[in-house]
Amino acid sequence: MPIVRIQNLTNQFKEFNYYNGEADSKYFLKNGDILISWSASLGVFLWERGDAVLNQHIFKAIPDLNIVDKNYFIYAIRNILEDMKKFSHGSTMKHIVKSDFDNTNIPIPPPLETQRKIVDILEKAEATQRLRAEVDALIQKLVQSVFLDMFGDPASNPYTWKECSFDKILLKSPQNGLYKSSDFYGGDGTPIMRIDSFYDGKIYGLENLKRLKCSESEIERYGLVIEDILINRVNSIEYLGKCGLIEILYEPLFLNQTL
Repeated sequence: MPIVRIQNLTNQFKEFNYYNGEADSKYFLKNGDILISWSASLGVFLWERGDAVLNQHIFKAIPDLNIVDKNYFIYAIRNILEDMKKFSHGSTMKHIVKSDFDNTNIPIPPPLETQRKIVDILEKAEATQRLRAEVDALIQKLVQSVFLDMFGDPASNPYTWKECSFDKILLKSPQNGLYKSSDFYGGDGTPIMRIDSFYDGKIYGLENLKRLKCSESEIERYGLVIEDILINRVNSIEYLGKCGLIEILYEPLFLNQTL
């Protein structure tokens, strides 16, 4: 039988390992089971890929359907996982211990019909977000097409525009961001901008950024201001070189070492 590992939950194209032997029935999975990864990558997933067996680092959660709607339970867990990271343990691979998980409270509004109405609203909101993302992607392709029509491909410069190096147009050398170990991250502190917060010029989710404990001098040196331009300098080809423009700030904000 296929063994479900965290990578099989986060990437549906990841190949399975297989197990041929005896196992306790509590490790068996079937379609509709709720899985919660509690190590390295926290997440909640609805299993819909057939019979399998469960690997370590994943909880199988079986909610009491007399108390909580199944889909509401999934949304509630997803919502509190970010807060649960403050309970994470370990220096290299972060994980949540079972006692912390068992003692975490989630809101359960009665009756079940109220929970189902909440799920309906959230599903509509997610559908709207997906449509918005598709529209943004189409607009970005349109912008790129218009740019190429007006100015040509920058790599070949068919219109022979004047060229100059970056050091001729920048007021000062680019500023790398701040690096600190995971020990400094937590629920309080100053929000930090990372590569997953912008893509092709669009910055989003400033209110949900991770936070880092840092000094006033570090904020002054690495802090961002409106109209700053960010460029990703590391990571995969998908993100390498992507830019973002700071257009709004809710509070002090600084950038990490990948930018």
